[in-house]
Amino acid sequence: MGGRDNLKPFGPDNPPPPNRGRKKGSRNVSTILREMLEREAPESAVSLDLIKAFCRGRRRVTSADAVAARLLYEALVAGELPAIKELLDRAEGKAKDRRGNVNLNITAQELSDLSDEQLDQLINRLSGKQR
Repeated sequence: MGGRDNLKPFGPDNPPPPNRGRKKGSRNVSTILREMLEREAPESAVSLDLIKAFCRGRRRVTSADAVAARLLYEALVAGELPAIKELLDRAEGKAKDRRGNVNLNITAQELSDLSDEQLDQLINRLSGKQR
């Protein structure tokens, strides 16, 4: 254990080196990226129909909104549903599974043959509302 023997905690007899670590007031990369993405997007990007549709109802469209809209559009065009799901989960938060572990084992034809009352009972059972 040669390396551990010469390790000593900083203290009065062993002060830290004078120029260690990041300089005071400097920003890390994630802070700089967040600031860039929070800036208002340029008018040329906001004028695109894709961005307008994605950010409908927002007063301020950020660069992050423009990038997210573009990524979603490219994934949609490429037919990459897992990519779209991942982007939406990260942006909006993953939806909670409220179904429980219900396995119906019922075909579409059997489902369409059910009466209205039977459908209501099935819906109530699945939603946790028991009569």
